[in-house]
Amino acid sequence: MTAAADTPKIGLISPYSNLSAIGLRHISSSLQRAGYATRMIFLPDPDELYYKAKSPPSQYTEAVLDQVCDLCADLDLIGITLMSNYVGRARSLTDAVHERLGIPVVWGGIHPTVRPEESLKWADFVCVGEGEDAIVELVHSIELGASQYDIQNIWWRDAQGQIHANPNRPITQNLDELALPDYDLDRQFILNDGQIEPLTPPLLAHHLMHNFARQTRLAYMLSATRGCPFRCTFCCDNALSKMFAGWSKLRRRSPQNLLAEIQVICAVLPQLEAVMLIDSTFLAVSDDWLEEFANLYRREVGLPFFIQTTPGSIKEHKLQLLVEAGLADVGMGLQSGSARMRSLYHRFETNEQIVESGRLLQKHRAAIPYPSYDVISDNPYESYEDQLETLNLLYRLPRPHLLHFFSLTFYPGTDMYELAKTDGFISDDEVDIYAKSYIKLQPNYYNFVLWCLHRNLPHWVLLPMIQPISLRLFSFPIFAWLFTFIYRLIAMTRGLDAQFKHFRQVRTYLRPQL
Repeated sequence: MTAAADTPKIGLISPYSNLSAIGLRHISSSLQRAGYATRMIFLPDPDELYYKAKSPPSQYTEAVLDQVCDLCADLDLIGITLMSNYVGRARSLTDAVHERLGIPVVWGGIHPTVRPEESLKWADFVCVGEGEDAIVELVHSIELGASQYDIQNIWWRDAQGQIHANPNRPITQNLDELALPDYDLDRQFILNDGQIEPLTPPLLAHHLMHNFARQTRLAYMLSATRGCPFRCTFCCDNALSKMFAGWSKLRRRSPQNLLAEIQVICAVLPQLEAVMLIDSTFLAVSDDWLEEFANLYRREVGLPFFIQTTPGSIKEHKLQLLVEAGLADVGMGLQSGSARMRSLYHRFETNEQIVESGRLLQKHRAAIPYPSYDVISDNPYESYEDQLETLNLLYRLPRPHLLHFFSLTFYPGTDMYELAKTDGFISDDEVDIYAKSYIKLQPNYYNFVLWCLHRNLPHWVLLPMIQPISLRLFSFPIFAWLFTFIYRLIAMTRGLDAQFKHFRQVRTYLRPQL
């Protein structure tokens, strides 16, 4: 639907370096379907793109803020999506928009969902939870000149500073009813080399090349489901399941709906090389759904694709079905080799289940040469014995494989946050959460050994490294300087490698602009 000239115009801003921006693109399409005009602005950070950022910057430069405000001067509402690590960026954007333009701002995403009252210290509105319908209703109310906003999922602050909290709306059950994500580049802009410019297919390809840590091909990222049957205590789904009835029940799109979205992006980027299905529990769907998806995908797309899953859901017949359809990459969350830590995370797979899942993946090595496993580190509850169990499990996993490490962050709204707050591991949310990078590990011996396991060093090299005496000896504070130095070298090398690989991979797609 084409927007009339006098209807409200909405700007949607993403501070993330990941240009997939799935939620924001759904919001944009929903507003357009309702007859409203949207403008999307992406503000990726080159330091994140090249693995150099220690943590998200607390604010944008004046030059960037000037350009954002110039681009938004004719808008009626601005929406910003954010997670907790991007609070500083969202604040600087919101303050600039208020001071220079006087335009109302709505925050959405996981952080405003779990911290709506805090978010309203800066934003005029907060969208809690799913926003496709709520934002359309909010814009309609603004269009009518309303001064009261009785809209489910919307919190708002009036002129006197009073906060009004509306109830949550039921979650969307039929995901096929949602508008497909917006990839109309004519109304989209990107911060590129310090300048905000129109988002073109070559620039989109350039940035999509590093949407994901282990990406080697131009790939498109999408999600087949919402909700999660697990309630991992560190995950945002843990917080959402406490807020929205039915969140822990997996809702899935139809295979036909997924294929329609892929066809949209293929029209924009015909040189697309792969597809990434980023659902953390993709294999938790039914066998009938999976078979229909595999047959349809093989027949109508045929590109290599990636999935994420959990140890308990990996089955031979499911893998075989997907490999025949083009499955080329699998990521699996194991988190820890310690049963005590997995219990803390509310994950109850056994080490034998994890190893057996690795063996099943190994059987399909020709199609899936490097499966990856997610591991959580920097956990203050983790003992020396817990770390040894994790190292021994990773040593046992079939090789070759890759490891992804995450520094445990106690995100607001989760059970882990409440536990850490009670136990004194969080003294200041600004420092301990908002300014923390979840991908930057502490420089210590344990994390160094994790990195060596990731590099698939020979077993004879790794075996002495995972011995109890080695872990005890090199964990003494006297060796802290050594591993700080080693980590700086690793980070420098990784950054240089990433920049070189990125240039080599995207130069084909950028050739028209070079």
